[in-house]
Amino acid sequence: MRGIDLRDGFHLEYFGVVLADATHQAGPEFAQQAALFNIETFFGWVSTVDDFCAAFAATPAATSA
Repeated sequence: MRGIDLRDGFHLEYFGVVLADATHQAGPEFAQQAALFNIETFFGWVSTVDDFCAAFAATPAATSA
């Protein structure tokens, strides 16, 4: 069984979030930048860990009825 990746999620109508400073490309830096460009252009959003955490910290918690 193979894992689910960003493309699979996109084809299921999800838009993923990739945290650029929490990922690592084993190859050259330009390959990382190209991958992040493709993700942001076609498959979802690219953010940083700090911005991602700040966005959720600023959102009030949902209350149950």
